[in-house]
Amino acid sequence: MRVLPPFRAEGLRVTFKAKIKPRAPRDRMYFDSNQRVHIDLRAAPQNYEANDDLIRFLSRGLRIPQDNIDIAWGLKIREKLIRITGYPPGYVTDRLMALTLKK
Repeated sequence: MRVLPPFRAEGLRVTFKAKIKPRAPRDRMYFDSNQRVHIDLRAAPQNYEANDDLIRFLSRGLRIPQDNIDIAWGLKIREKLIRITGYPPGYVTDRLMALTLKK
């Protein structure tokens, strides 16, 4: 199992940084030209709605419970460190890559 940047694996934990864009026309995840993760969300940034929507979006896309997804850093800013626990890194990174390929 090989985990490519920008994802980091440690045991049953995968972490990655993502730039979040609230109030986007649709929910989606993609890489920019420098292989940084970007996630567009329809939710507004008020009252942590975008954070909640981010966790729901990743939970649906990864097919894992929301309790296994945590925003480790950046609750109040657009740059976030996301931590996913309890699943093999290969499964998580494969599902994350599949999310970036959906149009």
